[in-house]
Amino acid sequence: MVDRHFMGFTETGSMGNCRRMLLHSPVALGDHLTEKTYKDSYANMHAALDHGCLFVWYSHIFHNNVAPTRFMFPSTPIELHSGTVIARERIVTNRSGQVGWGDNSSFTPHVFGRDGVLVPDFHVPFVSQGGQTLAELRLPEGYMAILVRK
Repeated sequence: MVDRHFMGFTETGSMGNCRRMLLHSPVALGDHLTEKTYKDSYANMHAALDHGCLFVWYSHIFHNNVAPTRFMFPSTPIELHSGTVIARERIVTNRSGQVGWGDNSSFTPHVFGRDGVLVPDFHVPFVSQGGQTLAELRLPEGYMAILVRK
């Protein structure tokens, strides 16, 4: 299946299903039964990330916000952790700490608040350490950051 290069996903009616995707495509499909608002979808997006999965949603969720999913793809996963997906193209996380690719790659940060709305003035310091460029993330509870590699 890996040779075919197609994206698989898991249903999120039971968020625990995400664990089954970790050796395939770490993608969680939104739950059309419980997601009625953007806030519902963002909560599931955050929960999927807790399980090491990115999120795609149904098109019937209309919103007036720049959604985190706009910056999640394309993603070629390198590492999966609880709350963090490190891909060649980007890092998606809801955890505080220092993150990077282990080299001096630069990146553009996009941070979303607990309401799922882009926080344009959220400061993400860059730290240079041992030939690496890292983002020093201090995310409040419910926030999410996406670092897009340049």
